[in-house]
Amino acid sequence: MSENKKQEIQQVMKDSFDYEGLLENPPYPQDHKQLRKLTDNQKRFAVLIASKPFHKMTQGQMAELVGISQVTASKYAHDPRIVEYAELVADKQLKKFTSTVYKELQDIIVNSKSEKNKIDAMKLFFQITGKLEESKNITHKIEQQDAPETQRERERRIVEMEKELLDLDVETDD
Repeated sequence: MSENKKQEIQQVMKDSFDYEGLLENPPYPQDHKQLRKLTDNQKRFAVLIASKPFHKMTQGQMAELVGISQVTASKYAHDPRIVEYAELVADKQLKKFTSTVYKELQDIIVNSKSEKNKIDAMKLFFQITGKLEESKNITHKIEQQDAPETQRERERRIVEMEKELLDLDVETDD
C-alpha cells in the first residue's frame, strides 16, 4: 500500500472515528476482562473492521495498515472478542448520530410535502420510542382435497375401525 493511500485511510479513520481515543478510552465495560486483554493491534484492527464502510479496505490492506500479517488478520477477523469489540466501537460511533437522526425525522414530519412520508416518519418515530409495535396478520388457509365427509361415511369408518380393533384383540388372545 502506498504511503499516500495509508495517509488517506488514516485521515478517513480520524474523521470518522476517534481512533486513538478509542485505544485510550475503550467502549467496553470496565469489568469485561476478555476485552481488556486485547492488544493495541487487535483494537486497531477492530476499529478498522468497524469503520470498513468508510474506508473500503481489504483485509490485507487493513493488516498492512495495522502492521500485522494477513494470517494474523484472518485470525483477528474470526476472533469473537475482536468482533465484539468492533461492534462496541461501531455502536459508540453510531450513538453520535442519534440527535442527527431525530432532527431529520422531525424535519420530515414537520416539513415534508408528502403525506405518505410524514405518516411513515411518524410511524417510525413511534416505533423507535416503543409506542407502536408492528402487528402481524397471519392467515392460514386449509384446503380440503375431497368433499366433506357425510355423517353416514364417518359412521361407516368408525365401524370399520372398531372391527379392525376387535380383530387385533382376537389375534392377541390366541
